[in-house]
Amino acid sequence: MVVSASRTGVFLSSTYLDLRDYRHEVEETIDALAQDFHGMERFGARNPEPTQASLDEIDKCSIFVGIYAHRYGTIPAGMEKSITELEFDHATQKGLTRLCYFLDSDHPWPPRLVDTGPEAELLRKFKNKVQSQCTPAWFTSPDSLARRVQSDLHAALTARIALRIPPDSFLPVPRAPDPFFAHSYAFKQHFTGRSAEIGMLSEWLHNMEPILVLVGLGGLGKSALAYHWLQRDVLGKERLDGVVWWSFYESDATFERFARRLLLYLTENREGIRFDKFSGRDLVDSCLNLLKSERVLLVLDGAERALQAYAGLGSPYGGDTGTGLNEVDARGVVDPNFAHFLTRFSVEGFRGKLLITSRLVPSALDGLEGCRIEHLSGLKQDEVAEYFTKKGIEGSRADILELSEKCGSHPLWLSLMAGLIGRDPETPGDLARWRAKNPMPDLTGKLGHHVLQVAYEAAPLNQQVLLSRISAFRFPIDFQTVQVLSNYEAEADLRGALLELVDRELLLFDSVRARYDLHPLVRMYAYERLKEPAGLHARIVGILEGTTPPDQVSSVSDLSPVIELFHHTIRADRAREALGLFRDRLSSQLYGRFSANLTRADLLMALFPEEGADALPNVGDLSSVAWVLNALALSRARLGQLPAAISLLERTVLLEQILRNQVNEGIASVNLASCLISAGRWSQASVHLTRATSLGKASESKELRAYATKTLAELSLNMGDLKTAKRNLEDTRAYFSQTAVGGSDLGIPGATDWWLAGAQVSLAEGRRSDARSEIQSAIESAGGRKVEELRTSSVSGAISLAEGHAKEARELLQRVVDQAHESCLEIIETEARISLARAEMGTDSNETAAKHAAEAVRVATERGLVPIAIAARLVQGEALMSDNSREAIQVLKRALQDSETLRPNPFRQAIRSLLAKVGRISGPV
Repeated sequence: MVVSASRTGVFLSSTYLDLRDYRHEVEETIDALAQDFHGMERFGARNPEPTQASLDEIDKCSIFVGIYAHRYGTIPAGMEKSITELEFDHATQKGLTRLCYFLDSDHPWPPRLVDTGPEAELLRKFKNKVQSQCTPAWFTSPDSLARRVQSDLHAALTARIALRIPPDSFLPVPRAPDPFFAHSYAFKQHFTGRSAEIGMLSEWLHNMEPILVLVGLGGLGKSALAYHWLQRDVLGKERLDGVVWWSFYESDATFERFARRLLLYLTENREGIRFDKFSGRDLVDSCLNLLKSERVLLVLDGAERALQAYAGLGSPYGGDTGTGLNEVDARGVVDPNFAHFLTRFSVEGFRGKLLITSRLVPSALDGLEGCRIEHLSGLKQDEVAEYFTKKGIEGSRADILELSEKCGSHPLWLSLMAGLIGRDPETPGDLARWRAKNPMPDLTGKLGHHVLQVAYEAAPLNQQVLLSRISAFRFPIDFQTVQVLSNYEAEADLRGALLELVDRELLLFDSVRARYDLHPLVRMYAYERLKEPAGLHARIVGILEGTTPPDQVSSVSDLSPVIELFHHTIRADRAREALGLFRDRLSSQLYGRFSANLTRADLLMALFPEEGADALPNVGDLSSVAWVLNALALSRARLGQLPAAISLLERTVLLEQILRNQVNEGIASVNLASCLISAGRWSQASVHLTRATSLGKASESKELRAYATKTLAELSLNMGDLKTAKRNLEDTRAYFSQTAVGGSDLGIPGATDWWLAGAQVSLAEGRRSDARSEIQSAIESAGGRKVEELRTSSVSGAISLAEGHAKEARELLQRVVDQAHESCLEIIETEARISLARAEMGTDSNETAAKHAAEAVRVATERGLVPIAIAARLVQGEALMSDNSREAIQVLKRALQDSETLRPNPFRQAIRSLLAKVGRISGPV
């Protein structure tokens, strides 16, 4: 099926010979706005005579553009009006939106193209008619006409689609195979060249490689190339089952939302499925299953925003360097489901195709055969010369090419220079004269910075101020928002300034959604020159304070309005207020309900100075500082980042000692002990738990005493002392039977945690019936909180395995592994993977079991989870015994060596028993 673009038809009416160059500029403008151009240039051979052909074309359109100079036009035989006037009348009769333009009467014009006599009188009457029915604008040069048409046309298009644009940044989801542009794109006029790259993209679309990554530094035109190719060479020409354009540059364009909308697009939701109930992994797998058989082209623009290097709150203000991460980590995908999507798409033979534009290649694609990497470079010499000609810049080829060389043939720098020369107040568009007044800048070394400086400083000062104010927003904004921040008193002056900034190529305009945006590198430069940024961000806070999440918050993406408000509050130097916002509206949702600990940690890090977490957060009093350190540590712990969590909690304990807050010191001590238990540092954990217990008694805090005693039970369970663990749990039964089921975002557990610990003790003692009863109580009290649900499911899977229900256990544990992985809950994932490996051994799938155990070993070792790593090696060694006894011996000996660091050592006997068993199978160990 040929995919067709859902675009608005725009008819261009005028006389031809006198306005040929003007028509060409308007045609390019309409094409650049991704609308369907209708005009005599594209009529082609047809049977109807010219007048009827024009009227038939108008019937296909919604917008009429009329441009009129000094000629009335041809009057067909038997008619009293010219074709030009007949076209205007027909558009009026059909109710089309009419945009009309008159040539300025003072503009020089060849006498041979000026009507006289009766034709002049007919033209006068026709123009009077036009003026009586609509308000024309005036133009001089072809470029000035194109700018006016672009501005007016985007307004007309916006008015037409206003009722169908939802309140978020996403455009409506159509029905496949109609193309789905989830976000519009501020496509520039005068796209030039790239014929080799366009040919490469078209060749890739028909070959066997499922993924192509278009890589390049900011400003090289990756997005423009992909969009131009999609509009001109794919839509309406290729036989596809669908096309999707998705931009990660939008504020709420997360991968999770992409997956939800993609599934809706591919299925039309024919079954009324509640996609909001799907887990992230379920969404991805559902989409991938459909893409196996559907030839759908997916374009993911700006994918670096989904990578570690560019995913932070401040990334829109950054350039191409200074991420502070090593090369591999910088390219890491933030959302594990995105990595899963990329990996499967690359290796499983899909009919669908995936085009990615990015500054960096996602590390998830490293070494995959189905992925093609293409690095975009600058424009070729002929393309540069053609571009400057299209932009109306006059100059010798030598001068143009010299300037191109100075700019490194970099499209963004060239466009800024073209805008600079084209807007020169004395000799606009004359490169030679501009060069005589402005010696060719030396752009070596700080190439981009110098071009930005020249272009920025050439704009009038009030336009510089306006541009820097717009740059404070991380994402596109509408005219009404610009007005709030404007440094212009008159609206007309503001509109003129915006048009000129667009003309200078410093500002981008999205004509479909009527929003203004900046190229990331221009935003970075303009923001660095923003005077009193804190005051401006405070005004933005005022704009955003009225925005709230949806009534039904079903995902982290629904919290985007609050997260954006938090960001601007931070930049307004109101960190204490930002902390209050975080604690009241974000913390518990991110920590408890969604377990979005990557997001939570990123937001908390925004409260710290540039030195990072080694410094103290800028939140005022020490009590708030301690709260932030504790909260950040808990998210780091859930992410498996134990060294960072332990360091943060040690500092928290010290601060609470200074503050003499016994309860908070005790809570921080228990949180620290929990981390130390996972790290296998049991004697240190015991010291902190003893201290917390004494603080609980001194402060008469039942909550703290119960928390410390319950954690002592977990320590005893890890150490193999089941009797003590059981007694400690019994000592806290009265408290946890009355407390809130969910615990708190300070790390204090609830009833679910207590039931879980009881189930684990019962399972370790072989009391499967008691364990099943206790885990059922844990499930009932989990209350929709992701971590609690996953932990209960993991223990439930282990119980099912002990009960002999291997198939049920495998299915349940695989879901836990997948969902824990997508939430970066590495401790839960690793523990569940060990149980899954045991379940696979129960079905003689020893090779699969060994792979699961090996992955658990890898993660646990990387994260310093010593007891978990030893337990995983035990299972791995057992799985390898029959097939590879030599490797099994090596694995078990390493487990025995590592276990000797534990005091006491609950693993020694089990490891030695397995080593003896291997010896009986393969000979002496």
